[in-house]
Amino acid sequence: MPTKLKDTLEKVRKLDNKSNSDLLIEFYEYLRGVRTLERYQSDILKVILKFSEFINDNLMDVQKKEKVIAFLNTKMRQI
Repeated sequence: MPTKLKDTLEKVRKLDNKSNSDLLIEFYEYLRGVRTLERYQSDILKVILKFSEFINDNLMDVQKKEKVIAFLNTKMRQI
């Protein structure tokens, strides 16, 4: 069963990194403003939340694509 948006937002608010939490809430407000579906909002926030936990740093400090690629590689399924 998909995670509900309210549950995802609760996880965002509980992030240890307040800067990332604030940034994700701001992004959520943007998504609402452009009238995206709640399921999309929840899904995209979950991905960014997991990336935030993976890098264990401020999202705004990510400047190298290698960090993003390393995260995405952890999500690849083995064939």
